[in-house]
Amino acid sequence: MKLRTLIFWPHLVAGVTAGTVILLMSVTGVLLTYERQFIAWSDSDYRSTLPTPGTGRLSVEALLQTIREQHPDLAPSAVTLGSAADAPVMVAVPQRTLYFDAYSGRLLGEGSQGVRRFMSETRAWHRWIAVEGDGRPVARFITGWSNFIFLFIVVSGFYLWFPRKWTWNHVRSVLLFSRTTTSKARDFNWHNVIGVWSAIPLFIVVLTALPISFPWANALVYRAVGEEPPAARGREGAAGGREGRAGGAG
Repeated sequence: MKLRTLIFWPHLVAGVTAGTVILLMSVTGVLLTYERQFIAWSDSDYRSTLPTPGTGRLSVEALLQTIREQHPDLAPSAVTLGSAADAPVMVAVPQRTLYFDAYSGRLLGEGSQGVRRFMSETRAWHRWIAVEGDGRPVARFITGWSNFIFLFIVVSGFYLWFPRKWTWNHVRSVLLFSRTTTSKARDFNWHNVIGVWSAIPLFIVVLTALPISFPWANALVYRAVGEEPPAARGREGAAGGREGRAGGAG
């Protein structure tokens, strides 16, 4: 059996078996990349009222003092300041995010719960396929190994892309989009062209995701830079805690 054939069949089987999970993680990963932008867009109606010239913003201490006086039931845990002149001050309180006028300390409103809830659910699908409770370790096992399989697909696909003959006509057919006479030839051309141009960024993205999925990969990163890996702890519990804090901040 030729080496190309030996690599092709595992490549195909890996794509068929793990393709659904890989697609899910890819789509949710892209959405999570723009989480800050989605939240900023959903809360863009909250703006500080520009005062008369010469009036400055309240200091963080003065703002917190105003909040304590006007809203004694609130317990701020974080304050975020924007750079724009009319940017509001974002204050995190338990289970909510509130916006205040940067100059007067007036409460403008509460951050959109719908978008934050959507992003929280997207994160759960990305990490655990939306599985809750005791099933999360199994779900994390599935997403972790799907990520590893994705890395194999990228590496093996790059090998399979190499033309058998290194002439421009052969290279062009798998490097550039071209007109084809059949749908099968078109799909083959599209698969190769999109695959080769995205191979390097995909390789970096998937490789850097391995330390998130596997403790041994995380330990390798520490050892590669000459540091001792941190002591192991309950990954699911820690992840759940981070998830809870992320949801609470929304």
